[in-house]
Amino acid sequence: TVTKIEKPKLVTASAAPAPALHERLYYAPKELPDHFKPMYESALKDPKSSKFLMTAWAGDHTKNEPGTIIDDFPSVTNSHIIKGVSVWVNNKAANNYIVAYQLDFTDKPSIFRSHDGKPGNPPNSTQRTFAVTNVGDRITSVQITAGKFPDFPVKVVSSITLTTAKGQSAKLGMDGQPDQSDTLWTDAPVANYSLKGFWAESGSAFDRLGVFYGLDE
Repeated sequence: TVTKIEKPKLVTASAAPAPALHERLYYAPKELPDHFKPMYESALKDPKSSKFLMTAWAGDHTKNEPGTIIDDFPSVTNSHIIKGVSVWVNNKAANNYIVAYQLDFTDKPSIFRSHDGKPGNPPNSTQRTFAVTNVGDRITSVQITAGKFPDFPVKVVSSITLTTAKGQSAKLGMDGQPDQSDTLWTDAPVANYSLKGFWAESGSAFDRLGVFYGLDE
């Protein structure tokens, strides 16, 4: 079965009520993993944080600490417009989890992230790509599914579904659903916001994966 994880209320790292959207949109998900809180506190010092939103995550919700922290926020600005997303899926039977992703932007360098922090396509994996085809269209909704696989004791990310403002959509990753699957549903918070990147934690796969939306400028 697939469980829809409700979008969290806006909260600060201390769980106090967050300011209204027009005052400060960037926020930390409730119960952000402790080892990720320094990233959040640093991000709040960046002036652009008032024009970004950080979602909760799909995947492991235990206290397990993966080996690699991934954070796209420092690498993107409000002028980064995503024109394509690729993921690499492990080819091993019964273990079709995501092991890498790449964000392609209009007139800006791409961002590639692997589960182990290494450059280049991961071995024994298959690339799947989504390209925004309509000029001016933006990715405004992201669904991330995670579940249990034989290789891991905790849930890892199996697929990412992307949808644009004009209705173009594709699922990247595992075709079906893993065991004990959960799906995180996220949407751009208001008009003129779109997908800018991800935040994640990984070891041999992506244990946790969340989304950054930002104002398009």
